[in-house]
Amino acid sequence: MGEDATTSIMIEAIAALATQDSWIVPVQDLAIALNTMPAGPRSGFTMLKKAQAPDTEGAGP
Repeated sequence: MGEDATTSIMIEAIAALATQDSWIVPVQDLAIALNTMPAGPRSGFTMLKKAQAPDTEGAGP
């Protein structure tokens, strides 16, 4: 019963994130250390709304 609801919510959330153009994924270390539990990206996983992302366009040297 709860598993079906959780699966439905996850499907909707993934579809929303995949189709919206309002997110930026900054450069990060996504290497996965398999000797830790739970295994996951070293730096975690970060997504930023475009309004929150630092402005790097047109930045000079």
